[in-house]
Amino acid sequence: MRFYRSFPGAILLSLVLPTLVVITLSGSGLAQTAQVQHEKTLTRMFDAVQSKSYDKFIADGEAWFKTNFTTKMFDDLARQLGPRLQQGYSLTFLTTLNRQEHVGYVWKLAIKGSKEDYIATLFIKDGRVSGFMVR
Repeated sequence: MRFYRSFPGAILLSLVLPTLVVITLSGSGLAQTAQVQHEKTLTRMFDAVQSKSYDKFIADGEAWFKTNFTTKMFDDLARQLGPRLQQGYSLTFLTTLNRQEHVGYVWKLAIKGSKEDYIATLFIKDGRVSGFMVR
């Protein structure tokens, strides 16, 4: 008798559980896709720093970023970081940070030949770069 009582519950679980797994996996897949996409953006920005191309650096930025990340700020960044990046570097994704309507993607930046690591953070709002920093 117990088998028949639990049988409808088993049917319900067999329908709901796979749906929950798919939703969970697709959600993490979307987050992973965004992380890969934004890592490509960060790599393009580092390439722009190496080649000292301000226009390429701000190309993926939203209007606020394009206005407020000045050419002076970029020139300072390119002078300090550009030669180091040319030695080669690797990025290791660490985490995301939620900041109101922005999402911060955080990577460890390891530069070849350097004993120091850095933290690179790319802030995204509505799919566009809204902030950038290396510490």
